[in-house]
Amino acid sequence: MKTREEVNALKLSWLKDPCWDIQDTGGFEEYGVELAGFAIEHEKEWKYAREKCEALELRNMPAIDATLRDVFAGQAIQGMLAHSRGNPPHGYKPIDSSRDWHEAIAEEAYMLADAMMAAREKGKAK
Repeated sequence: MKTREEVNALKLSWLKDPCWDIQDTGGFEEYGVELAGFAIEHEKEWKYAREKCEALELRNMPAIDATLRDVFAGQAIQGMLAHSRGNPPHGYKPIDSSRDWHEAIAEEAYMLADAMMAAREKGKAK
């Protein structure tokens, strides 16, 4: 028979890494109902907290008037600027070298977005 201290230690261990069904833990069979209730209660609390956070995040998001093209361009520019630390990306050569690289890379991001939109439409036609 496990002691109350062992049961409490098991609960604390599960709270740190709840990746198993605590009520099925070997050697703790006589505490199965208690452990199942413990898991259900905490999972409800976590779900409530997660939903509350998601609701707050949605409420605090500004209204976004972005098209799919804008989203694709944003993703493209993130990739181009990854690890750039405010400098032109390593080895980057703008199509038009007479322009500031910030302006050029933004325009090229939309060129990539247009290519992604065209590929998307082409894929739909199949």
